[in-house]
Amino acid sequence: MNYPRRLLKDRGFTLKSVERDRIGYALLARRKNSELHVELKGVAGDTPDFIITGNEVRQASTDKEFRLIVVINALKRERRAIEISGKEFLACYQLEAVAYRAKKMKYTTSLLEMRIPEAKAQTTQPLGGPRFEACPVVSATIHSSRWAHEAICNKIGT
Repeated sequence: MNYPRRLLKDRGFTLKSVERDRIGYALLARRKNSELHVELKGVAGDTPDFIITGNEVRQASTDKEFRLIVVINALKRERRAIEISGKEFLACYQLEAVAYRAKKMKYTTSLLEMRIPEAKAQTTQPLGGPRFEACPVVSATIHSSRWAHEAICNKIGT
């Protein structure tokens, strides 16, 4: 996004892209004795709601030099940039889970612990997260990964 880069350069900052380093922000902005760690977000509309990664949220919560620049109406001439600190971001935004990483459970070659929903499963709610079904653990002998997949799909009715 060129617009927020131009705004930072107009304020006397030199910029270095650090996106590929995956450190929780996109730009390193330096000016004399100061440094900002800048993450850029752009939205098509006039509501500054956007997707932010867990790494970016961690950076906002731990880095006092973190700045978030959100460009609203990013595709229009009337675009506007909003700059806030990490502390302001955490105070002003509610974070909502929109994706999860699914990791394969560990198992031996002869035993798989599969979590399978049962009719009378208890319901739990992790802090700040959605509701999940707490499932009893079922043990099954694995003859092949296809067998395990079929066993799970048949049990949950897919």
